[in-house]
Amino acid sequence: MKLSQRKTRNAGIFSMIDAKPNSQPLLVSMTRLLSSVTVAATGLLCKAFLNSGLCSITVNNLHILLDAIRDDERRRRGQGVVTGMSPAS
Repeated sequence: MKLSQRKTRNAGIFSMIDAKPNSQPLLVSMTRLLSSVTVAATGLLCKAFLNSGLCSITVNNLHILLDAIRDDERRRRGQGVVTGMSPAS
């Protein structure tokens, strides 16, 4: 079996996923909808977990963080803010 025959034979779902937007408008719109629903569901699940009381968040030196975020001069220079977390003690 030639390589071109195998590609045609195994195209199946991959050809539908990799299709150009104009060739499969329903598939593309469903993919975008599914992606949006997935992101929204993940965000809501994380928010529910954080608000449930099962975990706690502590920010040390919050005033320094807020000053760094609000500093327009740093933003113009392209200097970012690096944050981190440490394992629970």
